[in-house]
Amino acid sequence: VSAADAAWVVTAFGIGAGVGGIVVGMISDKIGPYRTTYWLGIIDGVLLLILAIVGVHSFIMYAVICVIQGFTYNGMTALNPIMITDSYAARDLGIMLSVIAVAYAIVGTIGPQLGLSVAFVPMLIICAVCSIVGGYLSSFARKSIQKYYASIDSNCIVR
Repeated sequence: VSAADAAWVVTAFGIGAGVGGIVVGMISDKIGPYRTTYWLGIIDGVLLLILAIVGVHSFIMYAVICVIQGFTYNGMTALNPIMITDSYAARDLGIMLSVIAVAYAIVGTIGPQLGLSVAFVPMLIICAVCSIVGGYLSSFARKSIQKYYASIDSNCIVR
C-alpha cells in the first residue's frame, strides 16, 4: 500500500478507538463490563477470522478490520479499570493499574514481533484465538467475583 493509504488506516484505527471508548462505555453501563468484554473478545476474534479467511488480499477489508480493532481495543481498555476496582481493594489500585499498563507494553512488543516472524494469516488466527479466549476468561472472572462477594455477604453485584 502507499504511504497515504497506510496513514489513513492508522488514522481510521484512531477514530475507531475514540468512538469505541464512548460506545463501549455506554454498552457497559447497560449490560456490565464483564459481559461487554466477553462480547468484544468474541466479536474481535470472529472478525479476525473473517479477515484471515476472505480478506487477506483486500486492502479495504483490512482497513475496515483495523477500524473495528481500534473500536474494540479502546473499548476493552476503557473497561479494565472498572473490572480492576471490582477485584482489588482501593489501596491496591495504583499498583494493579500499573501492572495492566505493563501488560499493554508487553502486548505492544510481542504483537509486532509476532507479525515479523509469523505469516499474516497464521498471525491473525493466533490473535483471533487469543481474543476469543480472553472473552471467555472475562466471563469466568465475573462469575468468580460474584461468588466471592456472595461468600462475604456483600451487597455488591458484578454485571
